[in-house]
Amino acid sequence: MVWIMFFDQNDLFLLAERKNEVDQLEDNIKYLDVEINKMAVEYNALMNNSEVLEQYARETFKMKHTQEDVYVIEK
Repeated sequence: MVWIMFFDQNDLFLLAERKNEVDQLEDNIKYLDVEINKMAVEYNALMNNSEVLEQYARETFKMKHTQEDVYVIEK
């Protein structure tokens, strides 16, 4: 029993380390699922709402109408 607990290639320390790694990966999966859902909502809004698409283009690509002036203020 002692041999298995401490000296085997799958000892208790290695099992605890692997469990910790699995927990971290599961947390990462949950985070990425939330991010994917946020991106899906944003994508649907961009594809279905022209006002949201215009706002995104103006903010991201600094696009404007022909008679407008755009001022970019950086911090």
